[in-house]
Order: sequence, then structure tokens, then C-alpha cells
Amino acid sequence: MNTRTGLWIDQGRAIIVALNGGNEKVRSLTSQVTSQPRRASDTPAGKRFDAHHIPADATRTRTHARDLKAFFDRIFRELPGAGELLLLGPGRAKTDFRKHLQAAGWAGRVLAVESADKMSDRQFAALVREFFQRPLESPADAYRPWYTSASASKILSSSLR
Repeated sequence: MNTRTGLWIDQGRAIIVALNGGNEKVRSLTSQVTSQPRRASDTPAGKRFDAHHIPADATRTRTHARDLKAFFDRIFRELPGAGELLLLGPGRAKTDFRKHLQAAGWAGRVLAVESADKMSDRQFAALVREFFQRPLESPADAYRPWYTSASASKILSSSLR
């Protein structure tokens, strides 16, 4: 339970960085979830666009939600026995995954949920190391974002040496 884990997530990809003492494991998962399901791909070639030839919007929405939940379940199975968890990501997948964790009873393990742009595995691993090395803050400071573009540049330049 002393494993500290960072997770960068969007609908198409997830990066998991697990820190346990001096050990560091980085894993990357990809999904088959389409971010914007479209009607054109659902219609067979050469067919008409009549209502009975095209799946309903509700059907596509349910399919998208089912695929996203399957991706979240796969990520959850890949997480180690995380004692502390940091969630980052560019879109709303990070907040949706937090709800998934709350349903599983892991809500107390999430330390922070922050917005972060796309980054490489090495950049994300450096950010996770920096996050867990910083001293604990007062509860009022916990709601200020710790991740800024200036700190990311500094971390990135020091990790690439």
C-alpha cells in the first residue's frame, strides 16, 4: 500500500507510473474508444441514409459509454495496490475515471486531479516523481494547481540530461 501512482489519461491512451521506494514502473495502455462517433462510419457503403439504415444516437452513445467503461476497467486492473494516486489528463476522462474509482471505493486514495496537456512517458514520469517529492501542503494550498508550464519546463530539462 506504499506505492505511489500517477495516471495520465484521456479517451485514447493512459500512462501509469508506479513509484515504490526506489523502483519505478511505467506502462502505457491504448484504447479503441472513439472520441466522436460519427454516422458516416455506421452506414454501409452504397446504402441510403434513411432512418432505418442508421443506428440511433442513443445506440451510439451507449456503445461509447460501454467502450469507455471497459477501458476504465482495464486501467483499474493495471493499477498496483496504490496507496496514493495522482490523476492528470487533458479532457474529462480524468474526472470520469475518478468517479469510476469512487464506485470501487478508492476515492480516499486520490490526492489530486489536475489538467495537463499531452506528454511523453518520460515527461509524465518526471512530473510524478516531482509531485510525490514535494512537501505536504496545508489544506488551503491543496486546491491550487501545482503543475504549471514553468515547472514542467524545468522538470523536463533536468530529466533529459
